[in-house]
Amino acid sequence: MLDREVKAVALVKAATTGDPDQTKIDQARDAINAVGIKAFKDKYLPKLDEAIKNLPNDQQAAQAKKQATAGDSQLAVAQTAASSSQAASTSSQPATAASSSTANVSAPQGQTSSNSGSSNSAQPSTSKVLGVSFISQEAAGAPEGCEAASALEALHYKGHASGMSLASFLRTMPIASNGNPYQGFGGTPYAVVDGVYQSIFPSAFTPWVAGFGGASNISGSSLDGIISQIAAENPVVAWVTLNYQGPQWHHYDWGSGIDNAHVVTVDGYNGDSLHIVDPENGTYWISKGAFNAAYSYMKFAVAIS
Repeated sequence: MLDREVKAVALVKAATTGDPDQTKIDQARDAINAVGIKAFKDKYLPKLDEAIKNLPNDQQAAQAKKQATAGDSQLAVAQTAASSSQAASTSSQPATAASSSTANVSAPQGQTSSNSGSSNSAQPSTSKVLGVSFISQEAAGAPEGCEAASALEALHYKGHASGMSLASFLRTMPIASNGNPYQGFGGTPYAVVDGVYQSIFPSAFTPWVAGFGGASNISGSSLDGIISQIAAENPVVAWVTLNYQGPQWHHYDWGSGIDNAHVVTVDGYNGDSLHIVDPENGTYWISKGAFNAAYSYMKFAVAIS
């Protein structure tokens, strides 16, 4: 999670001042839902309700319909679809891990693979779940700490840093004084800092985590590459977008980043879905297509061994 609360508040302000604008209201609602925190929604969604009252009647009706389905986030839809796919695959011959229905979304220009040529000899079975244990970033008071929480989840599974809490682990995370996530974490994981991209990228993340156990930067890997790591008993820390929604790009001094980025641990797969251990939203299945779309914006991934 990166700077999204500040962005959402700004969009709410734009939607609730001046002449009523349905597009601005839609953008603000999407941003609020992307935050994914109930208290945040309870505070700001009512402000949009007031703005909706000033829209023309036909637009009010359209907004009412959107509100009725607002609880069906992309994440929830993906989980439901993935659960159905999993049930179907266990009642008949399961599909192969390299399903042809997987979404094929190209990576942005300039992204290159780091260590992506490495491979594992393990041949993926049709389904596998490692059983990585969930660690809550919110319980540690670190709303911006998804990278560290995901790393520690995977390290614990591999038997590394077993006696270390998330709070202790966070104290070891390298901080970039210039806010460049390629060099360390920008800002603080404990609060939103306006104008700072609060994340750490694989170039700095990998050597940090490698100090506690095996870590390989497999950025640029395809979905099959991630699955191969899991087949070899290596959970993969992956950079995606929050709730697998579209990216919200923003330019910073060091370059461009996705403000609604999020980091999760991938620890399982079946014919159509991946199993996720999400430090904010818990464990769930998501379709390979939905995951791949969100992953392909940056194609950042680190395998923990």
